[in-house]
Amino acid sequence: MPEILRMTPEENARVGGEKQILKVYYRNVGNSAGNRVKFEYRLSGAEEWNTIGEEFCEQKVNNATEFYSETTWNLDGLSEAEYKVRVSVYAADNNVDTKEYTYYLDAEGPMAPTNLLVTSKNGIVTVAWAKSG
Repeated sequence: MPEILRMTPEENARVGGEKQILKVYYRNVGNSAGNRVKFEYRLSGAEEWNTIGEEFCEQKVNNATEFYSETTWNLDGLSEAEYKVRVSVYAADNNVDTKEYTYYLDAEGPMAPTNLLVTSKNGIVTVAWAKSG
């Protein structure tokens, strides 16, 4: 039976830009082959799930004990809000492990830094700035 271990970005992360890479890591049980992974999203509170990327993503080897699968989530056109991402890992025998993760889509991104200061001494460059509001 598949077992989801973790997802990147981590739970409750702020995501933004036009696209976001999603990776799910799951246990390599008995050198299994043929695992398939489905990524879906929905606006928090909505009922309908939307497929992210291809219908099913292939497994890749992360290390001796873990597989991973990844997809690209197209964020273009989505409104700034909280979203749920559901990932389902299907084994070749159709056993499945499913988990949901919460992400906040930040369509505007961070504010530009202020009071930018760049200094150089003995070949070392230091950059400092004030925290944006």
